Amino acid sequence: MRFFLRDCINERPITSRSLEPVYHIKGDNFERAYREHLSNFKDWVKDGEGQHADKWILHWQNVGRRMSIDETSMSRGDLHTFLTNKEGKGQKGTIAAMIEGTDSKEIIEVLMKLPQEVRDKVEEITMDFSESMHTIATSCFPKARITIDLFHLIRLALGDLQDYRVNLKREAKKAETAERKKHKQRLAKNVSKRKEDKTDTRGRKPERANAAYKPFVYEETGDTLCELLTRSRYLLNYTRDEWTARQKKRAELLFRLYPKLEAAYNLVHRLRMIFKNHKLTKETAKPRLEEWCKDAESCGVDEFQATVDTIREREDEVLNYFVNFETNASAESFNAKIKHFRAQLRGVSDEMFFRYRLCELYG
Repeated sequence: MRFFLRDCINERPITSRSLEPVYHIKGDNFERAYREHLSNFKDWVKDGEGQHADKWILHWQNVGRRMSIDETSMSRGDLHTFLTNKEGKGQKGTIAAMIEGTDSKEIIEVLMKLPQEVRDKVEEITMDFSESMHTIATSCFPKARITIDLFHLIRLALGDLQDYRVNLKREAKKAETAERKKHKQRLAKNVSKRKEDKTDTRGRKPERANAAYKPFVYEETGDTLCELLTRSRYLLNYTRDEWTARQKKRAELLFRLYPKLEAAYNLVHRLRMIFKNHKLTKETAKPRLEEWCKDAESCGVDEFQATVDTIREREDEVLNYFVNFETNASAESFNAKIKHFRAQLRGVSDEMFFRYRLCELYG
């Protein structure tokens, strides 16, 4: 039975405690037995790659033609750089390198330990906009084509759109604060007038001295202007066909009040549609992307300038997406697996053993 349970631990990212209700064992005791006796963890630490696993681990046999590079947290927010093979599909044979930190100099020094012929095998590397990852890829894999991840590009444009919405909300909040101030001043003025002549009953009934300020509420959604801008946060991240009926009402009102925000939303959608068109090639996509940049600059939303500048600076690497339509989704998925495994452990108390488990599962 213990060898069967050992194989379960070796082959799946599960904890010993998760086996308790099924096999009626004490999880902590079995984990201790697995660590000390059933696994080769001690030999791995003493004579294997565990000698330097606290700094770096290399699995050169997992280096292939299509790679991804990204950083993820191992424990307590401490970042590690992972070089992963897309062909591994998040299973055995995925991890090619696991290196402590994100310092490009240190990571390059470790990756240069890989033989030249192994590094020359890499034909394409996908990544986000990180400058350190870019430096690592160009230094260690000079023959590889660098492809910027599509989803990070869309996220960058959506971030600019959300910044514009936040700025609009800030202006609306200032206007509401000014109206509240005027309301208090008007009440104070009315009170002083009533004190001067208490016998005058002409005109409408005076407001109470402590009457609360009531901002204007739009009947379509029941929101004030600030609430409308706040509650529109998530709908701006989705396409129109993904909106619910309530979101459609809110968007209709929002875009009627802020036509420039609708133009900005449509620009992000256009950018998304360019990359969804798999009939485009690198050459045919280039003029469309350049046209998008010109329209983004002329739309009057200054927040888009960050996305435009980034695209123009890394245009060739962004357009490399249209060569094989590769994204960095495999790296993001692998990061999620590590986070889920870490969550099952409820925190990593023994980092060396955690690295050993990762190598056994994905190395």
